[in-house]
Amino acid sequence: MLPFAPPVGLKTDRLGLRALRLEDAEPLFATYTSDADVARYLPWRRHHTLAETEAMIRYGEDLAASGSAYLLAIVLRAHDNPIGLLNLSDGDHGVSLGFGLARRHWGNGYSSEIITSVTGWLLDQTAIWRVWGYCDEANEASALVMTQAGMQFEGAVRRFATHPNISSEPRACKLFAAVRS
Repeated sequence: MLPFAPPVGLKTDRLGLRALRLEDAEPLFATYTSDADVARYLPWRRHHTLAETEAMIRYGEDLAASGSAYLLAIVLRAHDNPIGLLNLSDGDHGVSLGFGLARRHWGNGYSSEIITSVTGWLLDQTAIWRVWGYCDEANEASALVMTQAGMQFEGAVRRFATHPNISSEPRACKLFAAVRS
């Protein structure tokens, strides 16, 4: 169980985090969950129907209710519509994070901005000593985001995670982490 409440309401200069709502399914499906390029390195298959995105949101609600993970909407502060997702999962003395943005928002520094803020917030929590994430070895953009957010490369792990939009076999991944001193 995660030792903190979800960081809903966390804000940066341009972005915010909030709870996912079922009405987010349509804009997420249109720009995020159905996009093959966005889903390429994600741990779930690209969605082909709106119902799949709705089911993902309901699953996120169930995870939050159990306290084992939080699936949150990344929003532009100017309009509150979801532009991506942040996942925070339980780990020993730490939290694993995963993230993604709709393609039209790539290249604006949004991922680095929100991951830097979330990492700092998490490391300020008493029970959190480590924030970590991983990406497919070929996902240079996510590796750069985690480095820009202050995480350090810890190593590569063979056959670590499945990215079903690429292969059904586990692939090599790069691990990054930030730790509290």
